[in-house]
Amino acid sequence: MAFWFGLSSRSMEETSATAPSRTNERPATSRPSSVIETAERRTSGFAIGLAAPGARVCVTALKSAAPSLEKRLEAMGIRVGTALEVLQHEGGSVIVRIGTTRLALGASMAHRVHVEPLGLH
Repeated sequence: MAFWFGLSSRSMEETSATAPSRTNERPATSRPSSVIETAERRTSGFAIGLAAPGARVCVTALKSAAPSLEKRLEAMGIRVGTALEVLQHEGGSVIVRIGTTRLALGASMAHRVHVEPLGLH
């Protein structure tokens, strides 16, 4: 069967056999360790808004899509590894103590701070 737009009289089978394969497959690659560590870190702990008043907790992750919110929390002194004491819950907001400093976190900020209870040693 010949095509009218300039190809020779090669058959469709011949054309498809010589044409390069076009698949959407991507080569299997391993994910960088930083991606795996980030995913593991995000799943650890629970939101600080779920901690009981009077609980002493340690920050395990700052879960946020916006880097500006993480910078804001770090500027307030809330970093991964920081020990906090939950003082009060009002609605969704939380009041915490870091050392001698008291901070109020709004509901959206409190939702993004993940903590684990501090063990008694």
